[in-house]
Amino acid sequence: MASILVAGAGSVGTVLGASLALSDHHVILLRRQRNCRNCEITVEGAESFRVVADILTAEELGSKTFDIVFITCQSQDTANLANQIKSAVEAHTVLVSLQNGIANGETIRKYFPDNPLVVGTVWWSATQISDQLVYYHRKAPTRLGRWDDKTQHIHLLKVQDILQHKFETTIIDDIRLELYRKLVLNVVSPVLALVKQPYPQGLSDKAVAQLVYLMFNEAVEVLRAKNIYVLDDMLKGFQKQLETQNFPQEPVSSRYVHKVSTQISAEKHGGSGSNVTALLGPFIEFGKKMGVQTPAIERVFHEVLQLPEDYDAVSTEKIQRMVDEIIRHPSRATRLPKE
Repeated sequence: MASILVAGAGSVGTVLGASLALSDHHVILLRRQRNCRNCEITVEGAESFRVVADILTAEELGSKTFDIVFITCQSQDTANLANQIKSAVEAHTVLVSLQNGIANGETIRKYFPDNPLVVGTVWWSATQISDQLVYYHRKAPTRLGRWDDKTQHIHLLKVQDILQHKFETTIIDDIRLELYRKLVLNVVSPVLALVKQPYPQGLSDKAVAQLVYLMFNEAVEVLRAKNIYVLDDMLKGFQKQLETQNFPQEPVSSRYVHKVSTQISAEKHGGSGSNVTALLGPFIEFGKKMGVQTPAIERVFHEVLQLPEDYDAVSTEKIQRMVDEIIRHPSRATRLPKE
């Protein structure tokens, strides 16, 4: 039985923590604020269940320490969260980052230079509907890897053993490459946030799919210029879907607003704190350094940062105008690169 802290328990963290709470482990969910301490959490969707979970804020952790700390907050909150949980981490504590973005491992290392650090990619998705209700969109793999030499294989096995009872979990050799692959696929999220549509339904719109197509192209080109080759079978499959607009029309309940509509708007803190910086910023920065143009990515980046916190969905007509403006520029390629 392990003592586990899920730090930054939003959508993914709540599904993770609630699932682990069904086991014999002692699990605490850490949130910015809470309405109750021992709360009944309801998970609906790909798997449905209810469980009573222990929810605390950072101020309430006191002297508690943990065997494993899962960090599941958004990238822009990693430094602040790491600072808040310092007292809960002992020398033996295994830290596990399950976050989008490529720099979270470096940020966590600044606060915990000697702890084992496992980094993972979560390919399943969830949406937090309320403090006690979360929608589990679909099951998909969780992949784990060592961040550096201070993390041993035994630490990976320990985390895998805890997760694999509820989640398909594999250990991979190159976790950084996996993070880049996830980052490339995540270019879809800011576009769907603009139009406030879920995945994959939002990509059935031709203009939306075209814009994502251009951004995907730019992201792959930027990484290829850095000698990072990300087009595995999964990304090639997504490439084919973008080319043919062959996305399944999965129904989505009107009860649930998909996370892409909320994670960039409700948590953007006036723009400067938006996670769009973690999702698109690296491609813009790398593109400038490598001499690779990223006009579609930059356009979407600035469109998101200019959104008010309570915004109306961007129209298909405006998305099409954005696409047309990008395509008309002679230096902007529209074909996806082949590797």
